[in-house]
Amino acid sequence: KLSKMQRIVVELICEGLSTDAMAQRLSLSRNTILNHLKVVYKKIGVNTRGALVVEAMRRGLSQPKKEQSRSDVIMS
Repeated sequence: KLSKMQRIVVELICEGLSTDAMAQRLSLSRNTILNHLKVVYKKIGVNTRGALVVEAMRRGLSQPKKEQSRSDVIMS
């Protein structure tokens, strides 16, 4: 089972954020993000970000982002 912070890291990876971008967004050090990522990889049984994204979506840990339609952009 993933901790709340581990789930947040998974979500941010699925959004495509880099380690540095995650650290900045969460006000954590780069090493703290890497430590969370290492534990997540072990718990989920993967060893790459790509595999993590696929597995996270398969397990329902992250949902694909809805692309904005043209009408959504015009109405904004």
